[in-house]
Amino acid sequence: MSPSERIKLFLSLDLASEPIEGEVHAAGGLQHSFVGWLGLTSALERAAACGDTPPIHHPQGDPHVP
Repeated sequence: MSPSERIKLFLSLDLASEPIEGEVHAAGGLQHSFVGWLGLTSALERAAACGDTPPIHHPQGDPHVP
């Protein structure tokens, strides 16, 4: 099994909007706007794929994976 690679993303939501909307911010500063639940999924995928944040490595393995 390969070691886990995690990145840290930040989520900004407009709770008054219908449908849901907001931005996913990567630690490197890039912002990915979205509208709707599918848009949120797409924004998360774009933020994770852009590679502007270094992965978070856990030397002893990932405590969240059995």
